[in-house]
This record gives sequence, structure tokens and C-alpha cells, in this order.
Amino acid sequence: MASARRASALADRNVLVVGSGARACRVQHIADTNPRAGLRVLGFVDDRDAPADASLAGRRVYRFGDVEEVFRREVVDEVVVACPLSLLPRIDPVVGLCAAVGVPVTILSDVFADCLPRPTRWGSTPALSYAAVHHHPGKLRIKRAIDVVLGSALLLLASPILLVAALGIKLTSHGPVLFRQVRCGLNGRRFRMSKLRTMYEDAESRLGELRHLNEVSGPVFKIREDPRATPIGRLLRRWSLDELPQLWNVVRGDMSLVGPRPAIPTEVERYHLFQRRRLSMRPGITCWWQVRGRSEIEFDEWVRLDLEYIDTWSLGQDLEILLRTVPAVLRATGAS
Repeated sequence: MASARRASALADRNVLVVGSGARACRVQHIADTNPRAGLRVLGFVDDRDAPADASLAGRRVYRFGDVEEVFRREVVDEVVVACPLSLLPRIDPVVGLCAAVGVPVTILSDVFADCLPRPTRWGSTPALSYAAVHHHPGKLRIKRAIDVVLGSALLLLASPILLVAALGIKLTSHGPVLFRQVRCGLNGRRFRMSKLRTMYEDAESRLGELRHLNEVSGPVFKIREDPRATPIGRLLRRWSLDELPQLWNVVRGDMSLVGPRPAIPTEVERYHLFQRRRLSMRPGITCWWQVRGRSEIEFDEWVRLDLEYIDTWSLGQDLEILLRTVPAVLRATGAS
């Protein structure tokens, strides 16, 4: 039962609606009357303080100038334009923000009466959908199937290594075997990522005193000789063995085998808006950053590689990254 609830949660789509009149009401009605669709309306964007349609009274209304902050604070999977023609001149900046962060835009085409073709439907309403990057849903389902099958197989194969590593961690330092940390997943969804613990128990509390030693630009923190690392932890990190428990995150659906590395929420808060587009694809265990130098790569180049991966994604590219990950890990290039 719990797994069914989790699968449902992963299928949920958070929608921000532009407009608060009759068309916007239809969007809310679809969300309210079709629970299987997994739609959640975050709020309505309008140039007024209260919804234009009285039936939406009490619902959250954002001003157009608030939209950027909504993207930073909320998980937004889709923006639906359901406004009258009079508001269309105001949506340009909203569409620009969507393009910057990689959030799809759907325009209910009855906004234009019969002037446009009707290729798709959003519920029962004709709609036109646009995305900064289009990934074929069927291929994404294949990617997910590969994650489940290959992730489960790798987790089974890695179990002896995990058992030996767990014993080594327990015998050499105090604290739990696993280190669980909140990370940002698809479109900013938060989840707990698991790693083998490679640091002493007080590592998190000592971060502030070490920030001046950061060797990477941007909002991330990395130092090669981290004094918080345990002796066995340095060995595990050198060969990336500490990442193995993330295979469970892959099987659960929080992560993928291949994708941008999951970011810490405090790092995401410091992102420039365009950098948030790296959250528009499910995060992964390995990526171009992992096979091209890891900690030797500056943050701006790291983001560029992630966005390039998202823009050009294919199943073949995932296979190439997986195959190149093995020698990269064995060489321990850029490990820290």
C-alpha cells in the first residue's frame, strides 16, 4: 500500500495557472474531479488580488511579478495559460521564465477561439503544449524501465561490497553506516539520498569553519583533503563506493542511473535562474561531470555539461555515459 502511495506521489504534477477566470476554473475542476490525473494546482497568476471567478475564492493568487519567486520556492512541473485575451501581453515574461528553467507551457487553445489547430487536449479542453526541451514520453519510460531493472541487478551485485564497507565503517568510527541527506530531485522535489558514511559524525556542524577552503566555484562545496573524512571514508570516496546505496534511490524513482547530480537545497537557493534548468530532468548517479573529471571541473562548466546532456538526451547517450563511468571510477580522476 505504501509503495502504491509513493508511485502516485511521483506521478503528481504541480501546475501553475495563468488567469483566474472561467478557463482557470476548468483547470481547477479537472484537478478536483480527476484524482488519478495527479494534478495539484499551486495557484493562479493574475493582475488582481483576488480570483476573477468567484468560485475560486480563497485560492492562492500570485501577481505576474511574483512568478520568478514561485519558481524558486515551489516545485512547478507545468504552467497552464488559461487567461482571457486581455492578459496575453503579460505572459511573455512568464513563458521566458519557463524556458529558462525548463518547465513546459500549455496554452488552452480555446483562448484563441478557432484560430489555431487543436492537436492535443488538456482534460476536455483543446490545448497547445510547448517545452524548452522535448523528450519523447515513450523513451523516458524506457529509461525508467532500465533504471529499475539494471539498478536492481547492480544493487544485488553490489551487496557483498556494501556489507564489507558497512563492517569497515562500523569498526573504524562511531555513527550510522548510511548518511542520508536531503537533495533536490526532478523540478526541485526533495528526497533523502543515501550514501555510505565517509565522514565523522560532526561533519555537518563543521562545514561553516571549512567554507574558506572551498576549491570549487559557485554554490557547491568541495575540498580534496577534507579533514572531516574518515580513513576508510577516503578509500570509499576515491573509488566512488560510497555512492552505491543510491542504487536504492534509483529503484525507488528518486533518481536515475544517468542524469545531473542531485543538488543540496541550500545550493539550489543560490542558483541563477537559468541554472535551475538542471533540475528539469531526474537526477542521476553518473553524468558527464562524473566521467570528465568530477571535482577538477568548475561549477559553471559542470552546469554547462548538465544542460548539454538535457538538451541532447538520448538512450544512446545514457549508454555511453554508463560505459565511460567504469574506467573513470577505476582511474579515480577528480575524486575527492
